[in-house]
Amino acid sequence: MNPKTVKLDPNEVIVQVSHQLPYRLASSEEGLFTLEPCYPSPSLLYANLDELAQNGTYKFVWVGIVVTKHPMTTFEEEQANKILLEKNSYAVFFTEEQITPYLRFYEGLIRPNMHNFADPSDHVKQALNYWAEFKSINSRIAWRVQEVRRQVNSHTVWIHGDQNMLVPYYIRQSEKVKANIGFYFHQAFPASAIFQAFYKREELLQSLLHSDLIGFHIWEYARNFINSC
Repeated sequence: MNPKTVKLDPNEVIVQVSHQLPYRLASSEEGLFTLEPCYPSPSLLYANLDELAQNGTYKFVWVGIVVTKHPMTTFEEEQANKILLEKNSYAVFFTEEQITPYLRFYEGLIRPNMHNFADPSDHVKQALNYWAEFKSINSRIAWRVQEVRRQVNSHTVWIHGDQNMLVPYYIRQSEKVKANIGFYFHQAFPASAIFQAFYKREELLQSLLHSDLIGFHIWEYARNFINSC
């Protein structure tokens, strides 16, 4: 991590990367797309950042996953992107079939591990097979981030959530203009003794250390991360 302090420019567009976008994309029988906000509570991430954007404190755009049952046509993607752009949102489209292995790796390994829970069950062992798919989804997200950065001329990227732990690495591998990367965990980080036994821990830690700033809920989680490095 770079110890240099980077002051945020309120006029710069900040690219916010989350597992899902702040809006749900729905389609009507006529084939038209509509958006529904997915933050019913003001205590959630999206609503708080939206308030900062609405009062002019910062300028944000969002990059996140949109899941569809079937592959979208080029026309459908164009229409969906058009309506999402009205809300400063940029989608990374995946089908349910494409996203399922990624979710199985996350739900079977990463999420329980982050809460100090190591389960030797067959379900967890099966999740080990989906590492390649987890990497592929993170790579696709990073590619979309770089595309959006070029469009909005942004140098600052905030990544949210442990679903995206490999995104910092893939951003660094493809960047032509260096990004200021912040990463924020929205849940616990496990004790070092637990994490040191975690599958692919080195790749995950190396990716996170490509960030310029990493945030945790409490000091205990930050200490666990430092002891794991």
